[in-house]
Amino acid sequence: MKITKKLLLTSLIPLTILAIGGLFSIFIVKKTQDSIMRSIAQINEKQTLISDIYNELGYGNGIHAFKNYVLRGQDVYKKNAASHLIKANQMIDKYFTFKNLSLDEKQALEILRNTVTAYISKIDIINQKITEGKIATEIDKLVKIDDAPAVSAQGVLQKYLLTEKSAELKKIDDLNHSVFFYIISIYLISLIIALFISQKISSKLIQSINRLIRFSSDISKGFWTEKNNSPIVVSDDEFQTLADQMFNMKKDLLLIFERLKQTNQDLEQFSFMSAHDLKTPLKNLLSYTELINDSIDQKDCDALETFTQEVRNEAEKMMDYISDLLSFTRLGAESLNIDDVDVKAVIREITSTFNHSTKEIELIALGVPDFIRADRLKFTRILQNLLENSIKYSNDHVRIEITGKTLDSGGWLFTVEDNGKGIRERDFEKIFLPFRRATDQGEGTGIGLAIVKKIIEIHGGKIWLESKENTFTKFHFSIGVYKNILPDEKEVNNATSPQHSA
Repeated sequence: MKITKKLLLTSLIPLTILAIGGLFSIFIVKKTQDSIMRSIAQINEKQTLISDIYNELGYGNGIHAFKNYVLRGQDVYKKNAASHLIKANQMIDKYFTFKNLSLDEKQALEILRNTVTAYISKIDIINQKITEGKIATEIDKLVKIDDAPAVSAQGVLQKYLLTEKSAELKKIDDLNHSVFFYIISIYLISLIIALFISQKISSKLIQSINRLIRFSSDISKGFWTEKNNSPIVVSDDEFQTLADQMFNMKKDLLLIFERLKQTNQDLEQFSFMSAHDLKTPLKNLLSYTELINDSIDQKDCDALETFTQEVRNEAEKMMDYISDLLSFTRLGAESLNIDDVDVKAVIREITSTFNHSTKEIELIALGVPDFIRADRLKFTRILQNLLENSIKYSNDHVRIEITGKTLDSGGWLFTVEDNGKGIRERDFEKIFLPFRRATDQGEGTGIGLAIVKKIIEIHGGKIWLESKENTFTKFHFSIGVYKNILPDEKEVNNATSPQHSA
């Protein structure tokens, strides 16, 4: 996971928890508040009904009109009393329709209903007694009703509703406190989770950084020379990418180190052989100069001319050695001019130089790639040297076959096969050394194959051969890619099954 994603996760998880907690709190608060507000609205409606019942029964209405009807016997009071008492009874019935009524409410309502019903039933009695001519005091005694229970019940309902309303309002206050503590708790939990995640991530980041520091310290101290091919595992983020790059750098350094070691060894051997091969013509020069002096003393002109020519030959040989030596040493310093190389065109150019050869030359090119990525001049020098050697060390009829293929892993593989004299297996390594030949016969300084090997190596490839004396010789060589990465070893080996590599 990317570091940026980890850091984003560190902030998003607690924020998400806090957001979810906040939304849940809002939902719970709203739901609870709605429930409380519905309860308060119902209590308010009940209080309104109680107040309306009181008004219907109170002064100028209901019971008051009932008593005036008893005293005065007028129909207007009768109608007024009946109307208000019936309304009061309807309001009591409406109160009964509310859900979840308490026992106290039911008992108080029953008392009110019984009292109102009693008043309504007494109206017809009053009417009958008035018709009979009874006086008011007699009628009052007959229809008198005790209002005290109803008044008490009305008070009980009002007190109960006030208590219920206070309880609901207290719930709102308690809810506000609970929500406050709930949000604080969520915030603290989110903070703890954020700290925990931060600690975990920072711990892993610190471990990754420490591993990278140790690894880079090992590289700086030269421990990269240890051939440990196991990549370091740091993490799954950008640090791992950096670790992989450092590991690749270590492998590159190790490869460079191995090449430098090999180069130093080659330089030592090269210096020894160069000194030895240059020393030989110098000794010959000294010997011929002594012979020239003797010839001068003896006035032998023919001998003088012969020895002078030999001095010239040795000097030219020495110049050839020095020229080839300079060419060989420059190869490592020259930069490659990588470009698309037309392989078949290069082969045609080289074969055009063989027209003056006294030997019969048959050259076949099979399956060679149309183009490769290489330094054209240096690639031409590789093929030219191998082809010239095939012609030089073959009989009068020379048959040369050039094959090639593109490797799946990158790079190209070529084979140059001839029907020449062959090379002894013990000389397989010797022929790639400067100034060394498989045979003492032949022209040249013996540095050609050493130059070929070096050109191939700086192209990221290698060269090896198969040979059987007096039968054939096959030179295999691979050319890498511009990144200077060697082609896959298994693929190259499977393609050629080489007997020996250099």
